[in-house]
Amino acid sequence: MAKKGARVAKKRARRRARREERLLAEARLAAFTRDDKGYEGRTTGEIVGALAALGIEATEPQFRELAAARGKVEAIAEAWEQGGDLPQKWEHITYFAARALWPRWAPDLFAPEVFLHEHFPDLLLFDEFPTNREAGRAHWRAARATLDLVAPPDGTHRADLFEQLDVHAGYDLGWWMGELPTALADPEVGMVAEAVELCRRMAPVSEAEHYLGALGVVLIESGQRDEAYQQVQENLARFPEGVWVRIKAGDVYARAGEPVRAEALYREAYDLTDAALPSRERYDAVQRLLALYQATDRQNEYVTLAAAESDLIQEWELGEDADADEADEEGWPEDEPWDDDEETSDEPLQGPEVEVPNLPPVTVRRSVPKVGRNDPCPCGSGKKYKRCCAA
Repeated sequence: MAKKGARVAKKRARRRARREERLLAEARLAAFTRDDKGYEGRTTGEIVGALAALGIEATEPQFRELAAARGKVEAIAEAWEQGGDLPQKWEHITYFAARALWPRWAPDLFAPEVFLHEHFPDLLLFDEFPTNREAGRAHWRAARATLDLVAPPDGTHRADLFEQLDVHAGYDLGWWMGELPTALADPEVGMVAEAVELCRRMAPVSEAEHYLGALGVVLIESGQRDEAYQQVQENLARFPEGVWVRIKAGDVYARAGEPVRAEALYREAYDLTDAALPSRERYDAVQRLLALYQATDRQNEYVTLAAAESDLIQEWELGEDADADEADEEGWPEDEPWDDDEETSDEPLQGPEVEVPNLPPVTVRRSVPKVGRNDPCPCGSGKKYKRCCAA
């Protein structure tokens, strides 16, 4: 009996030791994630220690091997998680730890997530385009870093790297980059030289018609009429069937006060599109023709074109409204837990009194399937949902 009692006591002692070890690891992880320095502000030892608390052994040779083979932060995090079942509240640690360790252990290797984190400030997520000189400089720093990566001064062009950035950005990086030249050239921002540089360097990398077309508009808006006209002629010769090039060429002449030449180019763009396909290019050509007819008091032509293209106009405008509504309705996932440290109160929130109409009750139904934490994020970032919009 004495021996049996001793064995039971040892077993209980081992269980207590394991429990204490687990509680200690939980405490270390909680302190690690609550620290406001962020992962990049923690020492390598602290990060490795947090991973160790999750049962993950991270070493520099192992990390470099994974980085070279897989090329993404997400892939390293997934490799660390294999064979383990992390509690949901600690799942994010592997991703952010891998992102923080990459510049220290694999600085010579490219990772899109690391580049975006280092060079793209949060303002690009909420303030899409600059409206003053200071914001313009911030946007230009991000754009220039991108240019140096995908279109370095040595003349090489890395469209593949730009595509990787666009996939991992979590927002439409390609659209932002394409619209930025016009914003930089705005008089309130006054960064024409930077806008011109962006157009010229990005044209060989992605959507040459768009960047070269925008270049003509930037030049004419900055008062460089001869250079703008020359760019337009080069664009038209290089892209004889380019619809967007013709639309932008028309914009150049419209801004130069030559509506007849602008109309001819808008009409060429319109005729190059397929009436059976409600394309964005056709819609843009129609809108510009309608604006020009209205500006020149040609009511009959305005009514005729608007009637002929009413289906196209309605389809695109309804689509844009729906996109805007969808963006406004996006919010935290319905299963997102509240932060344990969040202060809560049973007191009702105080606000202005608002008259609420007496509406009949409605049943709210999910319009899209629920996204699992390990499914690809619906924002298109390429990351798992748990490491992107649900993080």
